[in-house]
Amino acid sequence: MALWSASEGKTRNASIPSRSLAGDSDSYEILFELPKLFEEHHKDRARARNLFETALKRWQTTEANKKERDDLTMMQIAGHLARLAEDAGEPKRAVEYLIMIRDVSPSPEAVQKQIDELNARQTAGHTAAE
Repeated sequence: MALWSASEGKTRNASIPSRSLAGDSDSYEILFELPKLFEEHHKDRARARNLFETALKRWQTTEANKKERDDLTMMQIAGHLARLAEDAGEPKRAVEYLIMIRDVSPSPEAVQKQIDELNARQTAGHTAAE
């Protein structure tokens, strides 16, 4: 991870102890921010995906049954997971995350359109491969 040093006016590298931060945190918010660092700065998509999945599990255990849930953060986590799954060639998994988003979205039609487009691309890919 690159850290900005105002006094030096440049960045320097730092190590991110993801295992200890993720393991010690019950905060899905922290677990939502941490994988973005791995994806953006370290280009470590596998680690980012694992941390996003952990964040989603933590969200489910802390928020899922609340009357006033933090659905926005869940949608952001699921959105990152959907994109990572699609980029990894796992469209079915991407659709599962998009369905989670659709079910709580203030614009479910827009999310359903993304699902339909992803399913159409997947179907076209299978047809072309045959």
